[in-house]
Amino acid sequence: MRFPLFLLIIFFFASCNLPLSNDASNKSLAKEIAEKALFDRVLIDSTAELQIYASMTKTDELNDEASVQFADNFKELYLIVIKETEENVTNFLTLDGETDTASFLRRYADSMARPLIEGQPKHEYSIKFTGKNNGMTMLRSDFFARQENIDVYYQMAVHKSADYYYTVITWTLKSRKELYEKVMETMCRSVTEPDHVESSQ
Repeated sequence: MRFPLFLLIIFFFASCNLPLSNDASNKSLAKEIAEKALFDRVLIDSTAELQIYASMTKTDELNDEASVQFADNFKELYLIVIKETEENVTNFLTLDGETDTASFLRRYADSMARPLIEGQPKHEYSIKFTGKNNGMTMLRSDFFARQENIDVYYQMAVHKSADYYYTVITWTLKSRKELYEKVMETMCRSVTEPDHVESSQ
């Protein structure tokens, strides 16, 4: 296990997209996107699955550590999944004999977010949910950060099963947060291992 785990490479093609008009039309479009969104189920190696927004396609250009990588360059929407064994995470995070799972989850989530927000004057890191999800313990957060002079909105969910930690990180332009945050949340929450597939439907 290598730390820091990663630095994301972001590909934006803003010139391909039409400008958004106003708050009212954004909210209307965001509602339409959420209601009509379709998802494809994708394997995370052979141990888990998650739902990917149907317009996104598989790529290998975002992160060398990722088990799953998908992108929609036109919508400027991206996702990766980092998978680590429970043993590796425990060995890395164990301090003074501490074994509390909730503490591990928070510290691991912080370690994953740190390369993206470290040194940022204002990153607005916010924990949105901590608890059970699809038979695993999950911590979901969101935050803003500035990467290469571009304002970016991130959602991240760390799922802990008996044997693995799965970290889903999805991002888009800050200006597109309202449009895609529900789609991003669905993807972040959708990780399930085979024993819990039915609960995620």
